[in-house]
Amino acid sequence: MKLACLSGMKTSVHKFGGSSLKEPGSFVRVANIVIDNVRSYKNNLIIVSAAGKSTNHLIEIANKSPTAPSSAGITLESLFNYQESLINAVSNKVRKEELQVSLLEDVNKLKHMIESSCDNAFEIADWVCFGEVWSARLLAAVLNDLKVPAQFVDARDFLSLNHNQVDFELSINKLRDLNLGNEVIKVVTGYIAADENGKTATLGRNGSDYSASVCARLTSASKLVFWSDVSGVYSADPNVISSAFPHSVISWETANQLAHSGSSVLHQRTLEAIYNMDCEVQLKNSMSPNCLGTKIVAQTEKYTPLVSRINNLGLLPSRLCSEIDSAHIINEFEILDEKYFLVKSECISKYDECKSVNLLFIHGVNEEIDNLLLNEGISPYYIWKVKNESHFVISTSRIEDEQYQSLHEFVCLGGQKAEYLCTS
Repeated sequence: MKLACLSGMKTSVHKFGGSSLKEPGSFVRVANIVIDNVRSYKNNLIIVSAAGKSTNHLIEIANKSPTAPSSAGITLESLFNYQESLINAVSNKVRKEELQVSLLEDVNKLKHMIESSCDNAFEIADWVCFGEVWSARLLAAVLNDLKVPAQFVDARDFLSLNHNQVDFELSINKLRDLNLGNEVIKVVTGYIAADENGKTATLGRNGSDYSASVCARLTSASKLVFWSDVSGVYSADPNVISSAFPHSVISWETANQLAHSGSSVLHQRTLEAIYNMDCEVQLKNSMSPNCLGTKIVAQTEKYTPLVSRINNLGLLPSRLCSEIDSAHIINEFEILDEKYFLVKSECISKYDECKSVNLLFIHGVNEEIDNLLLNEGISPYYIWKVKNESHFVISTSRIEDEQYQSLHEFVCLGGQKAEYLCTS
């Protein structure tokens, strides 16, 4: 990807997810993390998601509006109260009042959309875009409260899509035309962009990660940090497997495979935008900012065993689907010479021919994985092997917690049989 990138100066990009911004105190904590981490960089962009579950509530409002407008209004009122409570993170009276006025204007727009939803064909992007705007405005205000110059930036003013793909050259030109000062921290809305007609579009669920990597590409950033509520890439889901442990480093290839397994740790397109860039990439915990987290590097000799489990996905034969939205796809497979799409769980209902499946991504065992799965009572529908040590296992049976735990113990905690391990 050859681009006339913008920045010739040392630039950092930091992305904060909704779990890092769910309370008033969270915004102050994040602002202090930003201050501590941008000092040695001349140009800094902070990409933010909607706070807490705001996006889910906005989707709920959109879905209820045509048939149950009164219920949609109740959900909007609750969301308004939540967003208003977050503004308490700002101490400056003038800034606080400005945020309250802007929030009220947006809520009134949403009320009008609810009232007119039966007569107007609103896209889901028209509803969900408010969450990131509220987060970016608020974090910029909190930083200014702390005497750090910061500016709210709506990504729709520069981030442009063409047929649902980022138009990098056009986005660079638009970003250049904004003439944003290097002396201020830019707080940018994640997840949202503008389409060919200038209308609001989204980058798919969890798309703020992709927004951050795109911004890193556009500015030739030398550092990109994803902040969430976990301390990097773990050997398994720490919310399910108590013995899961974090990896201090992981290779680009393994990280990319993990992203294409549907894992929530990394958006599947995150690494595509910054491929072949000289950019340091880290995943860190905003709740424990001093933890080392995980660094993604070109290659690592260190063994990084992983077991990721995603239940309730969709498997869709390409021959039965004349058109599919790329944002709905997690991965693509060739099964018996036929192309299949692995579809996100929330998108299964959009395709009648979707078969319900479950997925394991196992990194760190060799071609004998069939025996390993058999021992755990897992009958695979298909196994896609990548360089022997990485396996995408599709199963029509649900992968239970006990099976997941047992696989993790075997692959990651020293219960491995020598003939199964690939330690090279």
